[in-house]
Amino acid sequence: MIKFLSWIKVGGKISRWQYVLLLVIAIASIPAVFVIMEPSDEDRGVVRALAPQTSTVQETERPKLIVTFRDVPPDMTVYSPGRHSGPLRYVLEEAADRIGYAIEWKGLSFSRSLTGLADGSVDIVPSAHHKTEEREKDAIFSVSLGQQLRPVFFALHIDNPATIKTMADLKGHTVGYLKGSFYFAEFNTSTHFKKIAYADNRSLMLGFLKGAVDIIVMNNKKAAERELAPLGYNKYKYAELVVNDKPEMYFLYSRISQKKELFEHLDQVLVQMKNEGLIADIYRSFEADAPK
Repeated sequence: MIKFLSWIKVGGKISRWQYVLLLVIAIASIPAVFVIMEPSDEDRGVVRALAPQTSTVQETERPKLIVTFRDVPPDMTVYSPGRHSGPLRYVLEEAADRIGYAIEWKGLSFSRSLTGLADGSVDIVPSAHHKTEEREKDAIFSVSLGQQLRPVFFALHIDNPATIKTMADLKGHTVGYLKGSFYFAEFNTSTHFKKIAYADNRSLMLGFLKGAVDIIVMNNKKAAERELAPLGYNKYKYAELVVNDKPEMYFLYSRISQKKELFEHLDQVLVQMKNEGLIADIYRSFEADAPK
């Protein structure tokens, strides 16, 4: 290397490849110095956010409860296909966590959720109101989370001249309703008007749009309106008939899932969470009224 540099010093000429070789040798001769910088707290946070979340062995082995969800705001709100949020999600996930379980959510309508309870493919169905003999055949009712205001509305097409002020005014009409839902006793027992059951809200709204039914009954007005909006239909009005209801809110547990003791434990935790004020706090965080 020294001899080579001396040759250059006395005026020797070098070719391109000799120049490259000299440059490589020169760089290799420089001692490498590395400065290890400690990442800031902000950098650590970014790395944690970007890094894939791996479960611990304990989390991987944690048993799961199959729980259904549907669009029933404010308790549960589906904000995109297969994704939901709302107070009841956090209530159930917290309760399950306290007894050492995880939750696997499955999007199903209420009627299909009841079928899941009956065949054992579903463990829990949230947001159920009214205890009935029919429901108790396939489901165990949880402890009550409290009463919840749930007025029942009737909607008809805007060009329908009918005046619906009382149940008697429904005579001669065809009313669409959600299969498996309990509205109020008089509606369920009335026979002076025709009823057509639909498996889910979308099917109900399509039946209304197509004229298969001229009136629809709803115990969650917001959910019905959210289903009508994407269909581009706003030519409807609400009848004067409104039935104010304030039933208890429950979860439904499967009778055949062999988890009776587990559900009893879950009930104890739900009571604890209610007494702690946690359920009310969760609802408040969504700016919603908790069952009382």
